[in-house]
Amino acid sequence: MIFAGENSDQRDVIILVLQATILKRKTDDKAEHPMSEGAGREMAQKKFDLTGRRVFVAGHRGLVGSAVTRRLRADGVTVETVEREVVDLIDPNAVKEYLTAVRPDVVIIAAARVGGIKANNERPVEFLAENLAIALNL
Repeated sequence: MIFAGENSDQRDVIILVLQATILKRKTDDKAEHPMSEGAGREMAQKKFDLTGRRVFVAGHRGLVGSAVTRRLRADGVTVETVEREVVDLIDPNAVKEYLTAVRPDVVIIAAARVGGIKANNERPVEFLAENLAIALNL
């Protein structure tokens, strides 16, 4: 999910479905596939330009969050991150305090409580509740 707006009172909500895909880098002698990395970059720039914006990436150490963080930094975007030991995203007061201090223009939610198949089967409500809390707090 991405939340963006000029200030905290006005936010446009864009929900992104992220799919992990391994892409080959474009080579000079091959045509670019429509779903290649370069094509995605052009589409993202047209739909949601982050130039000059401060972006907070929640979950920057996970698979998706780390890829998003690398990509944003490569594009020259100012990226804010915080470790889970510093701000517990399940704690609404901690999240509010952090976001008030940092005041990002955009919040990208790539954070989630995750576990393996066994953990998800044994404690599905716990995972759902914590992931909903993260989304609601951000």
